[in-house]
Amino acid sequence: MNILIVSDFTKWSTLDYVLRALEKQGHNIVCFGPYWYHRISCPSNIDDILSSVHLKPDLILNVETHTSKDMYSVLSLERTDIPKVFWAIDNHLNFRWHKEYAYVFDKTYFAQSSLVDYASRYGIGGVEWLPLACDPIVHKDLCMGRDIDVGFIGKMNRKRRVFFDVLRKRLKDVAFGIYEGVYGERMAEIYSRSKIVVNPSVRKDINMRTFEATACGALLLNQDIRDLEKLFNVGEEIDTFGDVDSLVEKIKFYLKNDSVRKRIADSGKKRTLKEHTYQKRIKKLLDTNINIPAKRTIRVYVAYSFTLRHRQFRNYAVARYYLLKALRKEPFYVIYYYIRYFWWYMFEKIRKILKKWPY
Repeated sequence: MNILIVSDFTKWSTLDYVLRALEKQGHNIVCFGPYWYHRISCPSNIDDILSSVHLKPDLILNVETHTSKDMYSVLSLERTDIPKVFWAIDNHLNFRWHKEYAYVFDKTYFAQSSLVDYASRYGIGGVEWLPLACDPIVHKDLCMGRDIDVGFIGKMNRKRRVFFDVLRKRLKDVAFGIYEGVYGERMAEIYSRSKIVVNPSVRKDINMRTFEATACGALLLNQDIRDLEKLFNVGEEIDTFGDVDSLVEKIKFYLKNDSVRKRIADSGKKRTLKEHTYQKRIKKLLDTNINIPAKRTIRVYVAYSFTLRHRQFRNYAVARYYLLKALRKEPFYVIYYYIRYFWWYMFEKIRKILKKWPY
């Protein structure tokens, strides 16, 4: 299959692993997007891109790679009838623009299951859950001596610093290995040295660490979050914690009972390598039937406008262009869309205040 990828590229991001999985499956790939890995310079209009490639794409794929400002977006995607797929990763952080951008594509996957239902209620057809995964080429058990009792790799914000400070104070005889900004082979080495990997999520999301740590043979103690049991048998392949007290007790238990810890860790590794690899995720993504609408609606123009004016894109000029284009054709629909958008905005805000929002 000929696949055109239009995304930002960041080393060790989801897209990095997706590219490797696609290439291993024998697909022809052309990449457009910022950063050092892109193979062709990146015009921002889909017509310019398609006219410059040496093959006709069978699929256009966009994979979210980061949450910083000035995200890359290809314009005028609504003009082409080539199937377009969006894999939205950080739904727990970016649902507000994900639900708009999804209208531009023919098929959308969410990495976080809890917001799939909300996206469907917003009117996005055929949204499916496609969790993150591991890359066995990178994330593998190096069979090292596990000299780290409790390991963690991730961004250390204030909340996490407090979290691990409390753990250290209550587990003074435990050897901790807490790292930030570690990726690739070095990450695999640390996880392969860890008996236990603790996974406090950002906003109860199922993150990359879930699969990377288990693939490296560490026992995963994951925050108890929704739908985790659909991926692993809790208590047999991983274990969970609800608060610091339960986490402390489980760390003590597993460090005293090596045979139990090793059995669960081995089962978790087998499950991950069997079912939770990017090869498996890509196979599901490519095997899905994609329904292409016969006619692009005004909704796509308005959705493009809302997406591009978001603070993570800040492409205000083009956002205004799409809005005016929609207003000239169907002004009353645009008014309706604005009312609906702000109703959902308030709905999300209120649900968060009441602590009834998934994240």
